[in-house]
Amino acid sequence: MSISGGDSVSDWEQIAPLLRPVLRREADQRTEGAPDDAPVSRAALPYLVERVVIDRAGAVRFVTERGIQDWGVDADTVYETARMNMAELAMSTLTAFEPPNGTGVMEFSDANGESYVGSLPLIGGWLAGVSARTGTRPLVFLPGQLGMFIVLGVTDETLIQVLELADRQYDEAAQSLSPVPYTVDERGELTPFHVQPGHPAWEALTRAEARLAVHT
Repeated sequence: MSISGGDSVSDWEQIAPLLRPVLRREADQRTEGAPDDAPVSRAALPYLVERVVIDRAGAVRFVTERGIQDWGVDADTVYETARMNMAELAMSTLTAFEPPNGTGVMEFSDANGESYVGSLPLIGGWLAGVSARTGTRPLVFLPGQLGMFIVLGVTDETLIQVLELADRQYDEAAQSLSPVPYTVDERGELTPFHVQPGHPAWEALTRAEARLAVHT
């Protein structure tokens, strides 16, 4: 899968089903050229932004401000449409989750970048649905731009181990994204996972947060 900037189709009805949301680092949006030709983005998580791509066979293009103007819609419509296009995948993946026996790690790979499974945490209610199905507060890790892994039933001790796993995957990713764990807050919204000073995993988690900040 190749990714490039710009969009060349002006028919909204034709383009809408091809839109997909993606997470990227803030630093990745610093591009040269006219502002209208730069990929649109909005804040998603600390140091991460949400973008939208047009997914066509053989190539993926970022949505730009110029493209949105040509389609005659607003940016909110573009983001909402991209997320709605993930609804079928979101529902089908929820069926894979059951209450864990101990700490469980579930890998969701996307080697060719075609499933956008790593974008599922952006879909409203998806991670909250995982929590409801498993009876846990799930952690989601997005070490690279493709794929993700979910941790269920984490304990103080196993949290350190999964942070080490995320750190390794972050280093090994062809296009790294974040070594930080994310979870759901009391409203069911995606949010970074935090622990208090003195927690066994506090140093490891603080180091992950610092790595993300430095690399952006």
